[in-house]
Amino acid sequence: MLSFEHENDLFQDEKDDTRAPFDEYTLYEIETDRRVSVITEFKYNISKEAEFCGIYSLSAYIILRAFMDSDNIIINYNYQLSKEQLSMFKSVYFEIYNTHPEDNYLNKVALNISNKIYV
Repeated sequence: MLSFEHENDLFQDEKDDTRAPFDEYTLYEIETDRRVSVITEFKYNISKEAEFCGIYSLSAYIILRAFMDSDNIIINYNYQLSKEQLSMFKSVYFEIYNTHPEDNYLNKVALNISNKIYV
């Protein structure tokens, strides 16, 4: 039978347990999963807006890609999000990238998403 001088000696091996850090691929996957869950919640909220009622036909990855790839979108007409929609887009962008985008960029993202919904 083992005997320990102090009660804490029983757990000493657990305190010395060191764990290897996550590799880059695992960290990338964790971050991607976090972003996808943010997009999924965004889809639910923005789908209540008439212009985005068909957003459920798009995967979260396609929407995330639209947030990343909308720099080169050209708006040939006056496309503007409403204040409520702009607020939702700003919120999701901040949750994904931890930075504040320009309104014009978010209008491009919204147009990119709309083009994917109504193709």
